[in-house]
Amino acid sequence: MAQGVHNSMPLSEICGPLDAAIYETVNGYVDPVTKHRGATALAPRCGMQPNTLSNKANPHCEHRLRIDESIPVQLISGNFSILHAYAAALGHCAVKMPSAAPEASDVALLDTYCQLHAELGEFAERLRDALADGKVTRDEIDQLRTAFDESMRAGLGVLARMQALIHD
Repeated sequence: MAQGVHNSMPLSEICGPLDAAIYETVNGYVDPVTKHRGATALAPRCGMQPNTLSNKANPHCEHRLRIDESIPVQLISGNFSILHAYAAALGHCAVKMPSAAPEASDVALLDTYCQLHAELGEFAERLRDALADGKVTRDEIDQLRTAFDESMRAGLGVLARMQALIHD
């Protein structure tokens, strides 16, 4: 996480999680081709001027990044921490949807259901491993978050397959 100017205090503690997410998304961006960084590299790809995006990402400036402006910033950067900060501020969470259009066959549904249980098993195994030594580390929490995210997406996959079976 980017550090603020106040004694290495995390930026999110200085200006809030949403402002920190915007700042880190913009300033952490590295163009995969040119290797240029930050607003200079990201702004042109989002249809903005670099100084404008830089100011909107600066938590100490009065200009703010609008929700609709944050969409291309997140899609191009591949960093969705702004989305997660918005969701958390509203008491929600955001989960990446399954990407494939669901096939509506019985075999596809069974396969998706089995995948859900495999992912839940992976989560349970990570949880057991994290608790085994009586100490939980940040790395273990990161692994649990990843396993939980995969479980949620697998569950959404089951729902998408079921929805494909609807006959009105």
